[in-house]
Amino acid sequence: MSQDPFPVIDVLKRELPAATFDAAGAVDMPTFYVDPEHVLESIRMLRDHPELQFAFLVDLTAVDYLPAAPRYEVVYILACLGEAFTTSNGPAAPARRLRMKTRLADSPDPRVASVTSVFPSANWPERPRQTKCVANARGQQKASRWARSLLNQVVAGPCADETRTALLTPRSTTR
Repeated sequence: MSQDPFPVIDVLKRELPAATFDAAGAVDMPTFYVDPEHVLESIRMLRDHPELQFAFLVDLTAVDYLPAAPRYEVVYILACLGEAFTTSNGPAAPARRLRMKTRLADSPDPRVASVTSVFPSANWPERPRQTKCVANARGQQKASRWARSLLNQVVAGPCADETRTALLTPRSTTR
């Protein structure tokens, strides 16, 4: 498999002329950068364009490169499933993987658009970014509400109320 992201970048540049795309070196799969303002449009185009068909979001994560600037990167790994997934737009694109990254400056509240409208499965990996206060996703629910919801689902049984109260109550720093 070629590690050249240029065919994908060429399609994206043709379809999204306002966006900035830069190829990045990689050993395992084609990789490129996109500006944060065009992440959602790029993800949608990667999924929907008949020449691309990256219909599977494999992973989504964030990286903190402190003390480098820009400090944060959000990384999206996508897969085109080839013959295993065909669209009504024509023949299946060849099976392949792709890594798309965006850089976020060090700021009190670094943000990038949530991609859950394109890939609902991104809902789960976007939440840890929000919980850790790194590269929050615009459009995501508050982490505290999510944590309470998860805790209500996980903690069950005869001592559930006491356990929830103990886990949700802030601990004193004095002993």
